[in-house]
Amino acid sequence: MEVEKCQADGCEFLGVTRVKGDKRHCCLETGDLILLSDLERCPKEVQLNDEETITKEEIWEISQTLRHAEEILEKVSQTITELTKRFDDEDLVALIWGRNSGSIRKGDIRNVIAAINRAKTVSKRDALKKFIASLGHNTRIKDVNKVIEEIERLNRKYGGGEQ
Repeated sequence: MEVEKCQADGCEFLGVTRVKGDKRHCCLETGDLILLSDLERCPKEVQLNDEETITKEEIWEISQTLRHAEEILEKVSQTITELTKRFDDEDLVALIWGRNSGSIRKGDIRNVIAAINRAKTVSKRDALKKFIASLGHNTRIKDVNKVIEEIERLNRKYGGGEQ
């Protein structure tokens, strides 16, 4: 995208950042720092085509997919809990490190185990949001939350589904 277009439009989201010591123009419209050179067009111009609609059935299917994803994450969490409660953390570190001939650093193993332990206390809804955000390109959790809430609202309004 051209910086001149942003300047001519007086865009309040035009910014400058340093990349390897060089000043580069960036866009802050999405809430993330995106270099103008990486954009094909202004994020403010991205709109749905009037012909693009979504049916009640599609809303219901998306809502069902979210519920199914939560169930899968719940099963994964249960499986991890079962695996990790058989050993204390340091035993797991020793076993994993020994099994992998030291190819994984003990500190990395400890960090993963700590993350697994934290994941046990996270609700399946929060885990789903973090998982979706991790798959999205420059997707913030608060945006994922807004989209999920809107899907659920649309499902209640048009799909008649229960949450």
